[in-house]
Amino acid sequence: MANNINVSVNGQNVAPEYDGNIMCVRVPDINISSLGDTYNVKISVNGKEINQKYSVMTYMYKVLNSQNSNTKLNNVVKALYFYNEAVKQYSMEIE
Repeated sequence: MANNINVSVNGQNVAPEYDGNIMCVRVPDINISSLGDTYNVKISVNGKEINQKYSVMTYMYKVLNSQNSNTKLNNVVKALYFYNEAVKQYSMEIE
């Protein structure tokens, strides 16, 4: 793991988390109606920057199209997707 790592999400600094050799960036407080919102993740390592736009839906798409994902994760992702669709439908009905 490199030293001097800075991570920000939409311009706000966040502390990266580690699981072995994998660095995770968590975006706090995403509500169910915001699963499609895009977040700008910037990672700076020793002066070099990586910028990536990402959303929960991006992650869900990658899980469902991965040959390595497991059935339980696929089921959770599908449930979140359908729940998000129901929330969007409900929101349109009450407006």
